[in-house]
Amino acid sequence: MRLFKRPTALAGIAGLVVFVIFVIWYRGGQAPLSGEEQAYYLAKIEQFTGVAKDFVDMEATRELMRTDDGKPFYVLNVFKFRDQADYGDGASDGLSGVDTFKKFRAAVLPIWIKNGAHPVFTTTLSDGFVNEWDMVSVVRYRSRRDYAEIQTSSDFLAILPHRIASAETNIRIKLPGIQIPPPLMLMVFVWLLMLAMGFLVGRIVFAWKSRPDLQQPGHV
Repeated sequence: MRLFKRPTALAGIAGLVVFVIFVIWYRGGQAPLSGEEQAYYLAKIEQFTGVAKDFVDMEATRELMRTDDGKPFYVLNVFKFRDQADYGDGASDGLSGVDTFKKFRAAVLPIWIKNGAHPVFTTTLSDGFVNEWDMVSVVRYRSRRDYAEIQTSSDFLAILPHRIASAETNIRIKLPGIQIPPPLMLMVFVWLLMLAMGFLVGRIVFAWKSRPDLQQPGHV
């Protein structure tokens, strides 16, 4: 049991536990959507009204669910923002399309993280690069089940009007892909850092206990 009294071992074990939990959460390891699950999510989507109904391509959504392989995938978004946000019938919150999209982005991030999704990158394009578009973003989804869960959640539907009002044009492309994700590499780094810190603390404690004055008889 002396192993568990060493700072190096404790830091390494704690880091490993955190790392394993993160990997399980991040990778998901989920089976493809069952027929019953597909029917459940499609039924919810078919009940959409207003801007949410216009936002969804039902044929593409059915195909996305039908071809589910249980693996993560990416959604590439290309945006052209309005000069002023438009909520329909001329309604506006007085903000530009960019500022309205920022409201959506701030609100959607916790929803993504809750369901194992996160942006891989978001780039604002300069006028001298591709002036037909204002921004490109790529979001990684843990699974198509998580994607469907997000798209049908009341929290997401509540903020969706901001996204739609902000963009004059939005092209969405769903792509499969495998990569070593930056968050996973970050967790490896954190684990190694904790291990190194534990080793350093262990050496400091050992050096302190080995001081000659502490080895003298009668030292308290």
